Amino acid sequence: MRSLPSDFRVGTPFSDSFMYPDVSIVCGEPIMKENAFDTLANPAVIIEVMSPSTENNDRGYKFFRYLQIPSLREYIMISSTGYAAEVIRIQKDGSFKITRYKGKDNSFEITTIGLTLQFDDVYYKIEIPG
Repeated sequence: MRSLPSDFRVGTPFSDSFMYPDVSIVCGEPIMKENAFDTLANPAVIIEVMSPSTENNDRGYKFFRYLQIPSLREYIMISSTGYAAEVIRIQKDGSFKITRYKGKDNSFEITTIGLTLQFDDVYYKIEIPG
């Protein structure tokens, strides 16, 4: 398992476009997209931190592009304005399930890598208005 930073781009199989997720997690060896400079083709988990200015893209354009990636198992959107996350898990039949988590004392799991994250840790030293 490898975690890749936000300056590492991810490509989709049916388009020449690419995105820069906030975090990408790869299980196994990274596979680079052919004929595309430094573009990851096999993320297992993608995490986006949504701000008011990026939320529409994260929920729209990026969401539908990421779902085209065969290796993707989870797409996680974390709010920058409140203790909240939405985890989209790809099911075995290709459908997806969205689970929402809210509240400072809550947590969510990245099941692909067996990691539970507490919101207190995710938002460490970040002031969230009441």
